Amino acid sequence: IAAVGDEVELRGPLGGHFVWSDSDGGPLLLVGGGSGVVPLMAMIRHRAARRSAVPVALVFSARVWDEVIFRDELIGLDDRRDGFDLVLTLTREAARRPAD
Repeated sequence: IAAVGDEVELRGPLGGHFVWSDSDGGPLLLVGGGSGVVPLMAMIRHRAARRSAVPVALVFSARVWDEVIFRDELIGLDDRRDGFDLVLTLTREAARRPAD
């Protein structure tokens, strides 16, 4: 998603909110953990609904596999290979997918 020398813009809720639309361009790196993925899903679903070509990567951390919110939906989106990439990290058990 990024190369040496690329400019990176960081935005976060930091007590407020932030939004993204496919018209904002990208690439987009989303990082969330636990229930913090909920607002990120709105952006991911927006991208899918618009059939956007903007590259998006989600790095999502949960304690265990059964606590990965939206797991099946996220894996399904990742399986499309349309520019959405999912990296799941588990902090209390081993990875379940070879890619993670």
